[in-house]
Amino acid sequence: MFNVHAPASLVSALVVGWDTYFSFGFVRNPWDYWVSLYYHVLTIGPSHPEWQVVSRFDGFRSYMLNYVEPLSRDTYILNQIDYLADHSGLPCVSEVGRFESLHADFDRFCSQIGINNVSLPRLNASSRVSDYHDCYDLRTRDIVTQINQRDLEVFGYRF
Repeated sequence: MFNVHAPASLVSALVVGWDTYFSFGFVRNPWDYWVSLYYHVLTIGPSHPEWQVVSRFDGFRSYMLNYVEPLSRDTYILNQIDYLADHSGLPCVSEVGRFESLHADFDRFCSQIGINNVSLPRLNASSRVSDYHDCYDLRTRDIVTQINQRDLEVFGYRF
């Protein structure tokens, strides 16, 4: 019925009684997200729809400077809050968890709805080994600050 990345505003408009259901979403530090996305696409390889684009760049910095930044000038790149907010810009899910505390938040959400002893599998792990901080210089750091300004404001992420 829905794309796996359908925004909560769309789902909430189509699901009768949305407010009576427990709903949640997860967010991730935007700087970590961009590094993870880049390496995830490279890990998946040619079967990933973005691989043709990502693989032509000589590293993460080149990808950010020569693709992401120019794209962001011409196209609005959705922030994570855009997936979790209603049309007024406020979150329309019951809870927002963080990738940085994924297992603890998931366990808490499950507990809230009476589900216990559920193991969350690790899927789609990228091949990167470095801390996201190591992938940025001031310019690429500022690109993410500009693109993901709303997420930084709403969720309080810092580099």
